[in-house]
Amino acid sequence: MMTNDEFIKNLVTTEFVNMNVAQNVVVTTEDKLKLAIQNHSNGIGKKKDWIAPFSIALSIIVSMSSTEFRDFIVSKEVWSAVFLICFAGSIAWFFVVIRYAFGKYSTDALLEEIKTGRSSILDVEQSQANG
Repeated sequence: MMTNDEFIKNLVTTEFVNMNVAQNVVVTTEDKLKLAIQNHSNGIGKKKDWIAPFSIALSIIVSMSSTEFRDFIVSKEVWSAVFLICFAGSIAWFFVVIRYAFGKYSTDALLEEIKTGRSSILDVEQSQANG
């Protein structure tokens, strides 16, 4: 069995070695790398999920404050209730997705996930969901 030094010597050929620089080599499989990159990119996409429910709630607030509901097909009280229910739903949706906006999806987190095989970001999200 090869030692780490022998493995690295067989893996990397160098023309010049600068002794003042230390490097870490991460060896992983393609499927683990794809999974780590996919988790990272999904997390980056989730950072902006709060925009839609916030915009809907803001639009409903503006509509309700500047509108006098009238009887049209249904009574004005029903229209008011529909807007309130939609507002409550968008606020609930907002609070569900806002936790992703503060996730730490950095290159350091991605590198740590690749090195360890565990996502520190997913661990934080799971602990938030459980606790």
